[in-house]
Amino acid sequence: MSLKPRRRALLVTGMHRSGTSCVTRIANLSGLAIGSDLLPAQDDNPLGFWEHAGLSAINNDILVACGTSWDGLAPLPDGWTDRPDVAEYKQALREVIERDFAEESELVIKDPRLCLLVPIWREILMELGYEPEFLIVVRDLPAVVASLSRRNHFPPWHSELLWLRYNLMAEYHTREDRRALVHYEDIVRDWRSTFGKVVGSIPLSLPDPGSEASDAIDEFVTPDLDHSPVTDPDRPVEMSPWSRIVSDAFAREGALDDASARDALD
Repeated sequence: MSLKPRRRALLVTGMHRSGTSCVTRIANLSGLAIGSDLLPAQDDNPLGFWEHAGLSAINNDILVACGTSWDGLAPLPDGWTDRPDVAEYKQALREVIERDFAEESELVIKDPRLCLLVPIWREILMELGYEPEFLIVVRDLPAVVASLSRRNHFPPWHSELLWLRYNLMAEYHTREDRRALVHYEDIVRDWRSTFGKVVGSIPLSLPDPGSEASDAIDEFVTPDLDHSPVTDPDRPVEMSPWSRIVSDAFAREGALDDASARDALD
């Protein structure tokens, strides 16, 4: 009896305002299913979030049930994955995935909240026969701080702590999984080269140059997507010592497999 081939699910993780929408759209145009129940574009993201509305809402409900929120700093409580109320939300996630992706063998799911919820998402996807893979998207801290200041009026210290929380949680909880790391600035600069480097870690079939899909990505990913603040090299943006450590660790070549980078993140 032949075994049914496992399906693949790419989970795009990263801090809010870090370019996860852009990365997800590239994966979608490269052939991964994204579903039809998508969050509508808004003024702060006019090209679309490319985020499944139903799954995102449930993820948010889980955080609230656990006493926190997407912009909260309270840690998830011990044993949160086994709470009865979380079990109900896990079942709701299963039902949405089964309903909206029943016929799909390769899908991409994006929601920054995934950084905080990796353990239950891995469990659910594996139960449904998917092999979870993770693409961690990192954007420079000053750009994230500036973006959250414009949109949410957060003070810099709050945005910095959120940036640390999301990135560290995403890296830590995916250490045993197939995963890759990309920097948003590199994606905007040269999406094909940057995505090409992760193919060894995460098998992705990039569209051939000149194809309709490739042209669509070229039209979508333009340099003006990166609104990072221009900084004076003689006056570097202030970072806390721990943020500088994390930023430097992620900047290393092969950071996810670099022992010294892992030590720094630990």
